[in-house]
Amino acid sequence: MIHISRGALNGVGDIAYSLINGCIELAGRVCLGWILVTVPAVGMWSPWYATGITWLVTGFAGAMRYEKGKWQKNRFLQ
Repeated sequence: MIHISRGALNGVGDIAYSLINGCIELAGRVCLGWILVTVPAVGMWSPWYATGITWLVTGFAGAMRYEKGKWQKNRFLQ
């Protein structure tokens, strides 16, 4: 879902959003994994949980960005 929404937005010229979304995904995976590793019940599974959670969040954000249509106001499309 992230690759489709980010690729579509990148293709229509919403490059800044795609870059920010990718950076947030990377930072979320690192920070959330670091936080989750301190939870005893999660432990070594923290990278997997952090990856899944950030994929859901950034994928949902990208889909919402596409649905709202802010990318249609891009100067490349006019």
